[in-house]
Amino acid sequence: MWTLAPTAEAELIEAIGYIADRNPQAARALLERVLRMFDRLGQHQLEGRLVTLRSGAPVRRWTIPPLVVFYDRTRDGVAILRVRHGARRPITR
Repeated sequence: MWTLAPTAEAELIEAIGYIADRNPQAARALLERVLRMFDRLGQHQLEGRLVTLRSGAPVRRWTIPPLVVFYDRTRDGVAILRVRHGARRPITR
């Protein structure tokens, strides 16, 4: 099971919307890949690299080009914290 933080949801909508304006099929395909990856993270089938945010918080990172997903394990699955485009300024140290 996975949950999407409000910030991550807004970032995902923005990224998919940007791509959809240029190529709707590519946007749909990327969204499907991202949602499958969220499912796999929630089922502990994948495990990203441990990184430290600039705030000092330890989180895990998984890349699904062009997006970078930051998440944390919870008792019930995984909390998706951020979804950033890989070309944006890094939020990790």
